[in-house]
Amino acid sequence: MTDEHFARDTATVQVSVNVVGNIVPIPSLNCSTASGSAPLAVQFDAVDSLDLDGNIIRYDWDLDGDGIYEFYDAGSVIDFTFNTGGNYAAKLRVTDNRGAQGIASVDIAVNSPPQAVLQLLPDDVQNGENFSLDASLSSDNDGSIMLYEWDTDGDGSFETNSGTDSLIEVIANTTGPFTLNLRVTDEDGATSTDSALLHVHGWITTTPDSMGDTGVCSSLALVAGHPAICYQDSTNFDLCYVRATNADGTAWAAPQTLDSEGITGSHCSLAIVNGKAAISYTDDTNHCLRFIRAADGDGTAWAAPQIVDSLGYGMFTSLALINGKPAISYFESQGNVLRFVRATDADGTTWAAPQVLDNAGSTGIWTSLAQVNGHAAISYYAFTGDDLRYIRATDSEATAWATPQTLDSIGTVGYYTSLAVVNGNPAISYTNATAGDLCYVRATDADGVVWSTPVIVDGLGNTGQFTSLAVVDGRPAISYLDFAGGALRYVQAANADGTVWDIPVTVDSAGYTGKFTSLKIVDGQPAISYYNDTDGDLRFAINF
Repeated sequence: MTDEHFARDTATVQVSVNVVGNIVPIPSLNCSTASGSAPLAVQFDAVDSLDLDGNIIRYDWDLDGDGIYEFYDAGSVIDFTFNTGGNYAAKLRVTDNRGAQGIASVDIAVNSPPQAVLQLLPDDVQNGENFSLDASLSSDNDGSIMLYEWDTDGDGSFETNSGTDSLIEVIANTTGPFTLNLRVTDEDGATSTDSALLHVHGWITTTPDSMGDTGVCSSLALVAGHPAICYQDSTNFDLCYVRATNADGTAWAAPQTLDSEGITGSHCSLAIVNGKAAISYTDDTNHCLRFIRAADGDGTAWAAPQIVDSLGYGMFTSLALINGKPAISYFESQGNVLRFVRATDADGTTWAAPQVLDNAGSTGIWTSLAQVNGHAAISYYAFTGDDLRYIRATDSEATAWATPQTLDSIGTVGYYTSLAVVNGNPAISYTNATAGDLCYVRATDADGVVWSTPVIVDGLGNTGQFTSLAVVDGRPAISYLDFAGGALRYVQAANADGTVWDIPVTVDSAGYTGKFTSLKIVDGQPAISYYNDTDGDLRFAINF
């Protein structure tokens, strides 16, 4: 071919011509299967093809039926996988040695498998809560889904069959992250699977000390990044201390006995004083209030105990830092009064003279000390009158105090008080012993001059004893004993002030358990130390 500029090019066109007298070859097309679901693997076989007057020299294949023989001179046997559903006319073209061609075809029906889509509603729950497995977004392009099967416990086995129902509801009964699975089947038997991750939050419980009857009066704090607990060994009446070997408290070191002089260690309270663990507690033998502080950051070595107040027993102690110095609120049992004492240095090596803060009748039981808007403040129970009371210092050094306030006086109220600052204002958890309710009250100002109406947080049965209040993720939370059920419970508010509360959850119900609770944030999660009355063990639980 030559153009007007005398340039030349060539083109080749294949033309199949049957020579006169030549017999056209006879194609033989076989397939391993003619139907199935994608991806469908098929082997095509042309080995039985014949040429009566010569021989076949080439096998061409159009396997997707589009008219193009994309597998040219590919041999007499070929494998092909159909990845998309549909009906296909697969073709074979054979050519003999004289250029004659014969064509054969076979129909292949490929079913499009269903598409499984699994949703978890919600995908983040507490142990014991309901959630749904939803497969309603699953589909089948060329038919219908006839069967939904479910793996609801993450073991890989589809143990639940809901027929054609695409939604089931399940109760979370094991804590942890789980991969749940869905399998759907269409009318042709084709299947598809999908999975989704479920987070079930709950509580891991450990036993830091089980030697004898131990764990009474537990108090929890973070010591050098690990949870630590002080408590009384009630078998020997010693003050003890134990610290975890990891940040989440799932492993613990051997317990230490800090004071074994007579009957001691009750009403103990643990706090960090100038970077080291420190404990206030009652010496029942010598009828005095004591203080002890660690000699190192981990609490592996301790200084000698000090007598802080030798008048009365120094019961129901609460230790806290008040403007950089350790201070203790407590009940002085000889005079039946509320007392307060503060160290004159940051380590607590010397102490000022104790102060009587409230002597109106028998008062000062179940004290809880905290720093409220820069000043020391105490919640407590007044036995005379059966009232919940609150008192706050009028200066930062806590040398002068305001008049005590009665916050709740309806019935016998104010057992097991726990004071904390909640969203800028002081708040208290406590027990209404008359009604058997867990209660909560919060001030409407930062000092605690005016208080809102108390809220019943849990009124189910006789409950709400041994309360401990803390702020968790910006919302108040309380650990406590369900007295009627003998179980440790935990509840958190639904808002930052604590005017509305979520449903309480049971943390531990093994035996009669949940006395002497102490709630703190450990490794970013709420954690509780407590006493198991059935086994006489010190227990620890952390949420995850």
